[in-house]
Amino acid sequence: MTKEKKYKKLPGLKNQELVKKRKPIPVYVLDIDGKPLMPTFRFGWVRRNLKAGRSKVIYREPFTIQLLYDSERFIQKITLGLDTGSKHIGVSASTEKKELFSAQVEVRSPKANNGQ
Repeated sequence: MTKEKKYKKLPGLKNQELVKKRKPIPVYVLDIDGKPLMPTFRFGWVRRNLKAGRSKVIYREPFTIQLLYDSERFIQKITLGLDTGSKHIGVSASTEKKELFSAQVEVRSPKANNGQ
């Protein structure tokens, strides 16, 4: 992926600094029995299902819906990747086609406590 697609220029910035685009947050989906299905990035589909009464909101944070009709229980293999370094720990969950979740944590150093 090139930097032009990963970053965008926002109007109103004096120096036209490059600002990183935010990744869309997935909507988590439960089937009629409450078992998890694959998360979706199809926000129009979610909105139409909620409006038509075919699904209901279960959690607002993270946003999770439950389908009120019987559906195929399609799930995909998800790979969890961990990168444990001395200063940073990286975590990523992805399918073969898309990254579902990623995070990076900075490990506290003993010097950060000021000896306490």
